[in-house]
Amino acid sequence: MSVSSTAALITCLLASTVLGLGATERSPGEVIQGAFDMSRQPRPYIVYMTLDQEGVPHPSFWAGRNLEGTPIFRGANDVLTGDLDLNHQGPWRMRITNAPNKRGNEAMVPMGHLMGTLRDTEFVVSVERLTDARYIETRRITLSTSASGGDPVADQAVIVEAAASGTIAVDDVSTPWSGRIRMSWPLGVPVFTFQLNFTFPGSAF
Repeated sequence: MSVSSTAALITCLLASTVLGLGATERSPGEVIQGAFDMSRQPRPYIVYMTLDQEGVPHPSFWAGRNLEGTPIFRGANDVLTGDLDLNHQGPWRMRITNAPNKRGNEAMVPMGHLMGTLRDTEFVVSVERLTDARYIETRRITLSTSASGGDPVADQAVIVEAAASGTIAVDDVSTPWSGRIRMSWPLGVPVFTFQLNFTFPGSAF
């Protein structure tokens, strides 16, 4: 089903956390290290997605979880130029599982026709390729961990941006997307978080 004309684009803002085996000392490239176990879910909804579409009055809001997989990062800084290479291998995948009920108003939000059938629908976003990584800054952050009993803990995080591409699929129909990813890599905790902005044609679904 098409959600709008073939010219329409849907913009996605997707945020998530990935847990795994993580970072040690300590240049930006050295922090971006590890094999990350996607199957670990520290809370019921670890993925949040917002869709905004040309010609559609309102955005739509979605939540979901990571799917199994083990993306690997072997970050490195070029010894001569300092340029950053993420050396990313392996996709990571997120399944969208929940959305507010918009019964009767599905046409008012992007992909609204899927909201009533998510339980029986494979709605999956895959991040497959990262290129042209750029170190932005090392920033002070606070985060909560199980080791801290859920209390906020001060830390620092390496912030990087990169070009990103992958696919978005609904059951057996998929379309490629491209966009930008902003990643935060805490120095003291083996996780990374990210925000991903990308577009795909609304006519694909």
